[in-house]
Amino acid sequence: MLYNADKPEDGKPVKQVAAFMFQVLDGKEDVPKAENDVESRYDIRAELGSGNFSKVYYGVDKDDLDKAVAIKRVSLEMFEKFRKNRASKLTVKSEADVLKGLKHPGICELIETFECDNNLSLVLELCKGGDLLKDLLERGPFLETQGKRIFRQLLGAIKFLHDLNIVHRDCKPENVLLTSKCRDTNAAKLSDFGLAVFLGGAADGKTGGAADDKAGVQDAKADGPVKIVPTVMHKLKVKATSCRTFCGTPHYFAPEVILTQQKGTGLTCYGKEVDMWSLGVILYVILSAVPPFDDDDGNMDALYDRICAGQWDFDVEEFDRVSVHAKELVKSLMNVKRDLRLTVE
Repeated sequence: MLYNADKPEDGKPVKQVAAFMFQVLDGKEDVPKAENDVESRYDIRAELGSGNFSKVYYGVDKDDLDKAVAIKRVSLEMFEKFRKNRASKLTVKSEADVLKGLKHPGICELIETFECDNNLSLVLELCKGGDLLKDLLERGPFLETQGKRIFRQLLGAIKFLHDLNIVHRDCKPENVLLTSKCRDTNAAKLSDFGLAVFLGGAADGKTGGAADDKAGVQDAKADGPVKIVPTVMHKLKVKATSCRTFCGTPHYFAPEVILTQQKGTGLTCYGKEVDMWSLGVILYVILSAVPPFDDDDGNMDALYDRICAGQWDFDVEEFDRVSVHAKELVKSLMNVKRDLRLTVE
């Protein structure tokens, strides 16, 4: 209550209202977000992880606050530098092109994409358990029964890709996402399809084959229905007819990926077998929480030599608790002779 000194009313207090206006001087104009900006649709919160040219964030749909997603923001500038360094024909939209057409319970779903301000944003299904590598580093190896279930789910996703003659080429624990932290019930989903490529040629189960381009290819197996949009196959066909690129992550390279880059080997390309080798390394890591190959001295040439020679062993105590059958499976996948390596079938 304040007294109005100019017009007192018999000495009675008079109600007055004071209005205050504030201006934030931060040097930035309040410009509305463009419709094609991911922030116009999603509230971007904590950072979940990062890669060579991308970062992944936790986001919430502004129209549905109960809907949480993962948002992968790819820097177009950084990707272009990566592409030139690797002499790669991949495009920044390669991952989006692949994921738009793939529907499978074992593959992380792409919801939508945005391109704005030198960034490509992929809005993806959120897997609350984080990636497999982080889980292993924090909690150690899986029990064999738990690892068996997770690995079977990964095989289902790879089989789906290989049946379509798609090679992932970057299978590693960082690219395996878990739906929850509970190892007894969680599910695994394959992610990061930026290096995936379609193999042309005859469908021989080895180095390629023509995929079924019919609309809505369905597979009503135990893992649930799957689908691929035919236009995706055409985009992948344009990308490559065989694998020759030195890409992926060194510790999970199959020997033939390395040999294609070395003179005098006579090897010029590789196929689906590279995914199976990488799955063998993943299974080794799932059961032991340590890699079969290391580069403690930072000598990558020595690492490549060990991989090509198959110089690895079950030499950590964690494998004392692993069955003979599981070890044999790892051996059959990590066979340096690709013709003798297990196929996904």
